[in-house]
Amino acid sequence: MKEVFIKYNPFTLDTYFTVDGIVPKENSFFNNLKGKRFQEWVEDIPKHLKEEYDAEEFEITFHGTLMDFEDLEEVINRNRGDFSKIELKSEIVKDVKDREKEIEAIFNDIQKGPIEELKSLDILQTFNKAKNREFEIAVVATMSAGKSTLINSLLGKKLMPSKNEACTATIVRIKDNDQNTFTAELLSPDGKSLATYSNITLENMKEFNKDDKVSTVELEGDIPFVQAKEMKLVLVDTPGPNNSRDKKHKETTYRMLKNASNSAVLYVLNASQLSTNDDESLLSWVTDCMKEGGKQSKDRFIFVVNKLDSFDLNEDSIDNALKNAKKYLEEFGIKDPNIFPVSALTALNIRIVEDITDKRSLRDLGNKIEDFNEVSDFYLENYTNYSHLPARISDDLKNELDNATDDNDKALVHTGVRSVEEAISLYVNKYARTAKIKELVESFNNKLHDLEAFQKLQEEIGKNEEQKQKIEREIADLQQKISKAAGAKAYKQQIDEIDFSDSLKKQIDSWNKDIKQRLDNLLRYSSRQMPRNEAESAYKELSNKLENLNLMTKIKIEESIEKNIKGNAESVVKLYIKQYLKGLVSDSDDTGISIDPFSLVQSKISNISFSSYVSEVNETIYEEEKVFVEDTRYLLMPWTWFREGDHWETRIKEVDNLVEYVDMKSLTNSYITDFRTLLKRNSDASITYAKEVTDTVKKYFKNQLDEIDKILSDKLTKLGDANLLNDDLEKELESKKYKKQWLSEINERVNNAINI
Repeated sequence: MKEVFIKYNPFTLDTYFTVDGIVPKENSFFNNLKGKRFQEWVEDIPKHLKEEYDAEEFEITFHGTLMDFEDLEEVINRNRGDFSKIELKSEIVKDVKDREKEIEAIFNDIQKGPIEELKSLDILQTFNKAKNREFEIAVVATMSAGKSTLINSLLGKKLMPSKNEACTATIVRIKDNDQNTFTAELLSPDGKSLATYSNITLENMKEFNKDDKVSTVELEGDIPFVQAKEMKLVLVDTPGPNNSRDKKHKETTYRMLKNASNSAVLYVLNASQLSTNDDESLLSWVTDCMKEGGKQSKDRFIFVVNKLDSFDLNEDSIDNALKNAKKYLEEFGIKDPNIFPVSALTALNIRIVEDITDKRSLRDLGNKIEDFNEVSDFYLENYTNYSHLPARISDDLKNELDNATDDNDKALVHTGVRSVEEAISLYVNKYARTAKIKELVESFNNKLHDLEAFQKLQEEIGKNEEQKQKIEREIADLQQKISKAAGAKAYKQQIDEIDFSDSLKKQIDSWNKDIKQRLDNLLRYSSRQMPRNEAESAYKELSNKLENLNLMTKIKIEESIEKNIKGNAESVVKLYIKQYLKGLVSDSDDTGISIDPFSLVQSKISNISFSSYVSEVNETIYEEEKVFVEDTRYLLMPWTWFREGDHWETRIKEVDNLVEYVDMKSLTNSYITDFRTLLKRNSDASITYAKEVTDTVKKYFKNQLDEIDKILSDKLTKLGDANLLNDDLEKELESKKYKKQWLSEINERVNNAINI
C-alpha cells in the first residue's frame, strides 16, 4: 500500500506532497501545485495517483483545515470504485477565526512598536482595505422564481418588494453591518449619490424601485446569519435579465456571474416552472463560468429550487422535482450541481410571524408549519445528496432541530433556508476568509522581510572593521552601477518586446467559431413566413439572444485582455526585475558579495501590479474608438457594441403589402449578417486595443525599474550612513539590538499565525 501525505496551507497556497516519504519527480502533477488553491486540483488527485504510481491501494494522510479535508473526503468517496483499497486519515489544524484574531493583534502591536517604517500610511491603508474587504453573494433569477422572497427570508425582514407588489428594476446591494435598522443611499446610473435615508421599510423600497432616476440602492443593516466583524458580506439583488430599466443592469449580472475572485452566486429556480427562455441564456453563461477553477467553481454556484411547499405530494414528490432540476441543469453542461430545496415564503413568514396580524394568514402559516414538521418529505434539509453539504453541517442542523424549543424553529430548519445559509457561510469561511488572511499578512509581511534583511546587513557590518570596509566597497559599487542604469536599460528593452496579441487572437478566433455555430443554429430554425404578431414576438426573442451573445463575447474578450496583460505582464516584469537585481552583483570582485539587492526591495516588487496602474488612472477618455478606463475592476472596450437596430421597422415596411405576414427568414438573415460584420470588426478592434493598453502598461512597469533603483539607492545610502561612528555608540547599538529582537518575535508570531 502506497502511503500518501498531503500538507496544504490555504493561507499561503503552499502544498507539500510525498508518496512513501519521497517528493514526486519534477514533471509530476503533484510537484506543480505551488500557488494553486486546493479546490483547483483536489478532484484530479485519484486520477494522477493511479497514472503516476500504478497502484491500486493507497493510504492518504491529509494535514490541513477541516473544510479542505472534507473536500478531499468527498472526492475520494466518489472515486472509491477505481481502487481496490483506499484509506483516508486527517490531521486537522485550527480554523480561520483564531488566526484572524492573532493577525489583527500582531498588526496592532506593530503600530505600537519601535520601527517607524512599519507605521506608514500605505501599510495602514492596505491592511484596513484587506480587513474590510467585501464579499458579494449575487442573487440571480428569472421571473417568478421567488428571488426577493428568498432574500427577505435571509434578512428575516420583509424589505424587498415581491413580484406581486413591484418587479425589481434596480440593483440592490445589501451590506451587513449588524445594525438592527437599515439605511439606504440611492445612486444614479452614473454612480452619483441622489439621497440617503434611514429606518428603511418595504414601502420605501417600493418607492425607490419606481423612481426612474434610481439605478442602484445601497442598503446597510443586519444579515443575521453572518457576523460583520468576520466578513463584510453583501447580498446583491439583481434585476431579471429582461426586467430592468437600465441596459447596464444585465451586464452587471453577467459580470457578477463571471467574477469568481470575490463573489458567490445564489441562482433561484422555480420548482414548478424550471425552463424559461431567460434561463437558457443565463445558464449557458453559468456553464461557461464554471469551466475553470475546479471544485471551487462548483461550490461557488448555489442553485436554490424554490416554492417546494406548493407541491401536492399525492401527485408528485420533492425528490422527483430535485431530480428534474438536476437533469435540467445538466442539460446545460452543469455537472452534479449543488441543489438546495427551499420554501422561502414559509421561512420568511416564520421569521416575521410576530408582525402578521391577519388571522387567515396566521392560520395558513400554522398549516404550513404543521406540514413541514409532520410530513418527512418536507424535511428539506435532508436532501444532502443534492446539496452536497458536509456531514458535520448536516449534524449541526440535526442538533438545531433537537434543541428547538417550539414548532416554528423546527419548521424553519425544514424549509431549507437554514441549509442555504450554512452553504453560504461554508463558502465564505473556506474561500473568502482564507483569502482575507492571506491579504492581511501580505499587507505588512513583505515590509517585515525588507527590514529583517536590512538589519542583518547592519549586523554583518558591525562584526569587524574588515567586514565594514568590504561592505562599504560593495555599497559604492552598487551605487555606481545604479547611477549608470546600464542594466535597467537592457531590461526595459526586454519589457518593450512583450506582446500578447497572438495568444489573444487565438482565443478570440476560438470564441468566434463557437459564436458562428450558434448563429447558424438561429438561422436554421427561423421560419420564412410568420403572422405579424408571432413575428414580433420571435424578433424580440432573437434580439434578446443576440444581445446576450454579444454581452458574453464582450466580457470574455475584456477578461482575456486583462488576464493576458495583467497576469502575464506582472509575472514577466517581476522576473525581469529579479534578473536585473541579480545582474547588479554578477560581476562583483572575488571577495564575494554580502548584499542581496532583491531582499532590500522585496516589498516594492511584491506590490507591483496592473491594478496599481489602473487605480492611478481615475478617468481616461479618448474620442471615437479609443480606450475608456472606468474603474479598477474592468476595462470597457474601445468600440460600440452591437445594439438592436432598425431591422424590424425596415422589414415591416417592405412586407406591408403582404398584409399580416412577415418574411422572418429574410429578417433574421439580415439581422445576423449585420451581427457577424460587427463581430469581425470588434474582434479586430480588440487586438488593436490590447496593443494600446499593453504599451501603456509597459510604460508603467518600466517606471517601476526607476523607482526600485531609487529605493535601493536610498537604502544603500542609509546603510552606509548607519555605520558612521557617533558620540552615543553604545545607545545606538542597544537600540538596534532591541529592534532586532522585537522584529524576530513579530516574524515568529506571523509565521505561527499562518503556518499549519
